[in-house]
Amino acid sequence: QARTDALTRMPNRDAVLEQLQQMRARPAAADGAGFALLFMNCDRFRQINDALGQAAGDRLLVQVGERIRATLRPPSDHIDPHAGTGQMAARIGADEFAVVLDGLRSRDDAERVALRLLDALARPHALDGQDVTCTLSMGLVWSGDTGDVADAMLRDASIAMVEAKRAGGARCVAFETAMRERAARRADIESDLRQALLEEQLFVVYQPVVGLGADGATDHAAGVEALVRWRHPVRGVVPPIEFIQVAEESGLIGPLGDFVLRRACRDFGAWQRDLGERAPRLLAVNLSRAQLADPGWPGVVRDVLPQT
Repeated sequence: QARTDALTRMPNRDAVLEQLQQMRARPAAADGAGFALLFMNCDRFRQINDALGQAAGDRLLVQVGERIRATLRPPSDHIDPHAGTGQMAARIGADEFAVVLDGLRSRDDAERVALRLLDALARPHALDGQDVTCTLSMGLVWSGDTGDVADAMLRDASIAMVEAKRAGGARCVAFETAMRERAARRADIESDLRQALLEEQLFVVYQPVVGLGADGATDHAAGVEALVRWRHPVRGVVPPIEFIQVAEESGLIGPLGDFVLRRACRDFGAWQRDLGERAPRLLAVNLSRAQLADPGWPGVVRDVLPQT
């Protein structure tokens, strides 16, 4: 029971780590054969869970697990059932699954299994009388491309999965060492960005919007667009292309967006008081998709407007 997921009755994370460590301890095969790990995360599961409820979400996870196991049976033609431990499918997190593939001749064999899984998992699930599509993003690690510790292999597979999700989801991405460096950089940016929000290192710049009249007249007060910037104490000014996506992925886009909205509205009000007719007439503030999906965000706007 300590190695079994209570919901799906599949092996759990501890079972996968134990299996990987045993396989890691084996002598390397002389012919270069090895094993692979597939790390999978459901795309859009949170939205499905919110729309249909947690009970329906749990049933969907059970169906996903059953489909993974069904797709792996019978064993692939590219897997030697007499070599190593064969296959293990597991649920290792809330909406995360893993597949351990042993007895493979090459990385190509693992990629073929991954593609077959993606194809099977892309088909709709029948849930409460309706068809629900829940694709998965997948990261693949080959035994020769990562460290000797099971935790490291699981981590690298997770990093590759995030790359697959960032590329649009519903695909498999094989791990490369450079991905680990990018993940570490994103983690550093996230940590520094949290501190930046506390220490008010962020600031807003304004891009003019100029109106061109039909008679050739130029209206320089047509409007402005608010753009966020970050003055890092060591790196200097950090462009938004380097931190906006990290903010979205880490859940920091909410407080960041609120800061921009408050600061821009405050400045806009000050310009109207100080400049009169010369003040910009329109203010544009960019929004993240995450803000638009936040049911509490209209309340933030209702608070900011009368305050500024």
